[in-house]
Amino acid sequence: MTGFEPLIGAAAAGLGSLITNLVKDKGTETLKKLDWDIGKNLAMKKAMVGYVRRYIDRHGTLKVACVRMDYPVRLDEIYTAVQLLDRSALRYFESEDALQEQYRQSGKRGFNITNAQKKAGLQVANEQQYLMVLGGPGVGKSTFLRKVGLETLRTLSQRDFAGKYSGSPSISQKIVYEYPRIPVMLELRQFDKPDLGIKALISEELRTCGFPEPEELTELFLKNGKLLVLLDGLDEVPTINLNKIIYEIENLIDQYKITPENNESKIEKVKEAIDTYKSSLKTCTFQEKYEIQQKLRKEEKKLREEEEKLKEEEEKIRKEQGKRENRFIASCRVAAYNFGGFKQFKDVAIASFEDEQIQQFISNWFRKDLDIGTETAERCWNLLKSKDYHAAKELAQNPLLLTLLCVVYDEFQDFPKKRHALYGEALDVLLRKWASEKRIQRNPIYQELSAELELNMLAEIAYISFADNQLFFSKTRLVEQIREFLMENLNAPRHLDAETVLREIEIQQGILVERARDVYSFSHLTFQEYLTAKCLADNQKVDQLIRDHIAEQHWQEVFLLVAGLVLGKRGADDLLLGMEKQAQIYIVENRLHKVFAWASSVTEDDLGDSKASTKRVVAILLTRTFAPNFDFNQALDQALDKCINRVHGHTLEFSLTLDGAIDNTFGPNLACVRTFARVLDRKLDRAFTLALALTLALTHPDVFSRSLIHARACYFTEECQKLRIFKPSLINALFLDLVSLRKSEDFLSGSQRDFTKKIFLCFSKNLGIELQSLRFSEHESRQLNNYFYILELMVRCKEAAVRVSPQVWANIESRMFTVPVE
Repeated sequence: MTGFEPLIGAAAAGLGSLITNLVKDKGTETLKKLDWDIGKNLAMKKAMVGYVRRYIDRHGTLKVACVRMDYPVRLDEIYTAVQLLDRSALRYFESEDALQEQYRQSGKRGFNITNAQKKAGLQVANEQQYLMVLGGPGVGKSTFLRKVGLETLRTLSQRDFAGKYSGSPSISQKIVYEYPRIPVMLELRQFDKPDLGIKALISEELRTCGFPEPEELTELFLKNGKLLVLLDGLDEVPTINLNKIIYEIENLIDQYKITPENNESKIEKVKEAIDTYKSSLKTCTFQEKYEIQQKLRKEEKKLREEEEKLKEEEEKIRKEQGKRENRFIASCRVAAYNFGGFKQFKDVAIASFEDEQIQQFISNWFRKDLDIGTETAERCWNLLKSKDYHAAKELAQNPLLLTLLCVVYDEFQDFPKKRHALYGEALDVLLRKWASEKRIQRNPIYQELSAELELNMLAEIAYISFADNQLFFSKTRLVEQIREFLMENLNAPRHLDAETVLREIEIQQGILVERARDVYSFSHLTFQEYLTAKCLADNQKVDQLIRDHIAEQHWQEVFLLVAGLVLGKRGADDLLLGMEKQAQIYIVENRLHKVFAWASSVTEDDLGDSKASTKRVVAILLTRTFAPNFDFNQALDQALDKCINRVHGHTLEFSLTLDGAIDNTFGPNLACVRTFARVLDRKLDRAFTLALALTLALTHPDVFSRSLIHARACYFTEECQKLRIFKPSLINALFLDLVSLRKSEDFLSGSQRDFTKKIFLCFSKNLGIELQSLRFSEHESRQLNNYFYILELMVRCKEAAVRVSPQVWANIESRMFTVPVE
């Protein structure tokens, strides 16, 4: 059982009703002599059922082996509605600089930054009689055509062809396909022989299913507009046959088009009348001209109105007749659609998946009862949209690559920390596997330019442009880079034309995409980052990467990928040691040395489960609580303003709201410290939360009550006692002083500001914090922030690496947040 049985039966009945009525009204004598009653003629019923079942068996399920799908799934179960936009919205006239600027301003990851209006795919299919669907590899062009075919079967199943709906066993849809047609799916790569034709293939399909007189039946369907012809993969037609198939498609449309009443002659007569009035002015006197002009204005207005009315009438007739004609939907890779296009087709492009579509696809994929019970889809989506996997989420904008991500998550219930393997596999899907699975006949260029050579070439292109901070690059530059690679590589075929190579990469794989006229980018930023990392790892440029880009956050993904790509016995050891050495450059200032030395002196190295390095982080975070840093206080003021506007002075709600905003508004140092600590040791997460809450209370004493400020100081101290962060003698004495303060008469005396100073003194006295040494300059604050960022990146690189020496990492970790030894 496939689950399609109810649809098959109902659609076969609808198909039988359509053919019976059509033959009765307009069939040839030969066809009229046949018994089309599927209730009586079992052979005819078998043919009807066979046609519907054959379509569903071939096009109603999906299995893509190149992304590890081991079994077919129903298209209905995982299909996510696509959105279409006008081809003109592909930003074809933007310049390289304009695209670069728009990308930077968008704040988004990925290159699909168009604001063009999008429409649901089925809605556009209803609106357009002739539709050309464009897009890159794996965006869902073929799947969309299959889906429309399924929907027209559903429409058939709902009609008795007396103009009434008969009820439907099909799945309810927000948008239905409005036209009851017989779907014919033709994969255009079949046209590898010059003698094959579209009509012949349709007739052969009918013959295979057992229909009598298939040629006459095909002619009847075409003449009376009963077919939905789905032409999949125009780009897959062998070049030698392309002109023939283009001519045949256009000829087929023209041959079976119902000619509307032509108003052109009427419109021409109107225009001639206007011209006659105008020409008569040349031989008239001034007075006559005036009289004629007056008359002309009235007549011209009347004639213009008549002209518009005739055009509207013609358009209305055209649309009505279009509803009774065959409908055509074709697909083609956008880079291959460069012959001017079909004159009657509306050209649209499939838009990249947005977040809502990605989430819906994941929900559809994890639809089993076990997955629903364990909330697999929700966990997968939450992980994918987290900061750690933003590069993977960009790949998910492509349905083919999203399928790969779902298969991987289904297998491991997680995404791999070794991201290089996942991204490398995704790239390989587009470079080799997808074309191989679809049996696409490639240009002979690919028989000479091996996959390994091409990968190395793309890696060089990616690195050069990424190092220049260029995500968009000119065709001229790109062609020159390809030419240089071919010329400088002894094993590369030198006779290949660089521009031809670029074109074939764009058409066959879609790795490079033309975003504007003669302006290119990689299809995904993730692929450019992966290829950049590959170039660096393959060419031993890791030291250069560290020296030039370690503090530049847009290089973060490249570092993580390099960590997984470096090979050899030492693995990522040298990368991590180099990063540590570079990080120490950012803490050469004397004031930072003092803070690090103090953190080492007051924390407990030997006791408790937490790491010594993370304990030092907590101590450093505490110093930021007391640091009168202008930029930091400004961030707190902004946080206060936002929260005051939201809660209008309700103290408890205000406190909770502000606590929730800590991660986003607490300034760069604290945000980076907390992120680093979470990566290094999650056991201390509560201690960080309490420290930040205390920071908030101490910095704005006029907002929080004394009891709340004191409570937060005690909560933090108790957590430090429990985790043994500070030396016991120091933290215990601090707690006793805080308790004594609560019981003393000083608790209620003085102003709120005076009270916070008493809290300060408790910490300063017992932990030895020198407040004057904590007045960081803007430069020092920025240096500390860079240091934390690099150390966080090191921890993540360690997790992303295939091989790291335990001893090397232990030594690195022991030196974190300590004064470097000369």
